[in-house]
Amino acid sequence: RFGYSAGCEVAAAMHHRDVSTPQFLDGIFRNAPALRAKRLKESTLLLSTQKAAQNQSDVFMTAQAGACDAHLVATHAFFLGDLNYRAPTVAPRETLSNVAAAVRASARDDAARVVSEKRGPPPAGPALWRKAVENDELLREMRAGRVFSGWAEAPLRFPPTYRIAPHVDDVAHAYASYGGDDVAFLYSLVKADDDLTDETARRDAEALLREANGDEPSGAAARGLTVAAAAARAGLRPPSWCDRIVNVSLPGYADDLRPVDYASLVGAVKGSDHRAVGCAFSLRCDASRCAAWSGRAGFKRVRVVLDELELRREPLATTTRSQTAERHAVGPDVVLNVEAVHRCALVFPLPAEDPRWHDRTAGHVADAFDVAGGAGHDASGFAAAWSRRTVEAVADEVDLRLARHAVVRLETGGGGAAAAVLLPPLNSTLRFEVRLERGSADLGHVLVGRASVGRAAAPAPRRRGSREYVESPMPDLSGNDAL
Repeated sequence: RFGYSAGCEVAAAMHHRDVSTPQFLDGIFRNAPALRAKRLKESTLLLSTQKAAQNQSDVFMTAQAGACDAHLVATHAFFLGDLNYRAPTVAPRETLSNVAAAVRASARDDAARVVSEKRGPPPAGPALWRKAVENDELLREMRAGRVFSGWAEAPLRFPPTYRIAPHVDDVAHAYASYGGDDVAFLYSLVKADDDLTDETARRDAEALLREANGDEPSGAAARGLTVAAAAARAGLRPPSWCDRIVNVSLPGYADDLRPVDYASLVGAVKGSDHRAVGCAFSLRCDASRCAAWSGRAGFKRVRVVLDELELRREPLATTTRSQTAERHAVGPDVVLNVEAVHRCALVFPLPAEDPRWHDRTAGHVADAFDVAGGAGHDASGFAAAWSRRTVEAVADEVDLRLARHAVVRLETGGGGAAAAVLLPPLNSTLRFEVRLERGSADLGHVLVGRASVGRAAAPAPRRRGSREYVESPMPDLSGNDAL
């Protein structure tokens, strides 16, 4: 319920004479209400969801549309909600002490900037915040590319949002007023048990780890007992940043979106053990850029070609499984089976950049984007055998002021891989290098090749019986033809 209200409030705040009326996309995304608005031909999508604690690895799948992955429905996409990622530890008071130190340091940094305009010593707050959130599961999984690969999140600079004690109203004020162990009263650190304290639960969790394999937590993890599991068995509830906002932009637009303020919202939700969060962004929408992209306005028949395609193994430089196993239950890495790649498909134009999106064969494009669910089929005709190392797409009535991207998909028979490619201007070519993903998981491979865009000749009419007709790769099913 909070996800619905938060999305509506944010979309309603996008009040501008050039902003379209926000469109509520209920039912398009599984279990994720969404709102979409446009300004100057660029669209913004807001998605919200809540995930159970045991389903974090599947969080992105709730945001996968029936027609395409969520981040391709709009120029900029935001995913917000209770994602339920935790910050596992057997010492929750240490986490709170680190947070309290970071809050006080940030307050001193802010005061120093107001008092002095001269360049002073570097602020101490950011380093202390990094230490405070070092156990956060979502940050670790994003760095590893196992979830929300390519997405971004503003730095966490606010106290944990879960599990807040019932009597607490203003967590930020309490952190500024107290310090160290004094802030433990803000959270419910243990499961409901009249006889259990967090210190008792901590000793029990440490005993479980020692019993698993001596004094080596990594050995305990090898036997299936992580710090997170030991804390849960002992009855601990480590304070965590469960409520989050992440964002992503199509290639070439990331620099237009900049986070301004990411904070917990005091009083936004009453009677909950969570604290709501909000993030303000600065969004650049340049009207002249749309017209300058193609040099001229108007719709055209366009041919897009990707050739000289090659795959290169390039894992993300991140923490290895062995280094994180002692603290976290590490999610499985998604791997691309290069030898199983047998076909390459191309989707152009994207829904976010196509005014005629609803008039085209949406079902065909839906299959083309189905990279997470399986092989599927691509009835649009924009596919070729991978052995050819080239694929092309031809589309009618393309607005070149908008259509700047294409999505390339590789099929393996047991799940595919996809990436968005930034296209060159009309009648030119461009070398590209993009990371392949499945859903929101990075596959550890890079696709390189050459992209070219040009005018396509009108198809010659053919005669069947007594009627002339023109074959089109994407038939127009608008109006009565849809019947």
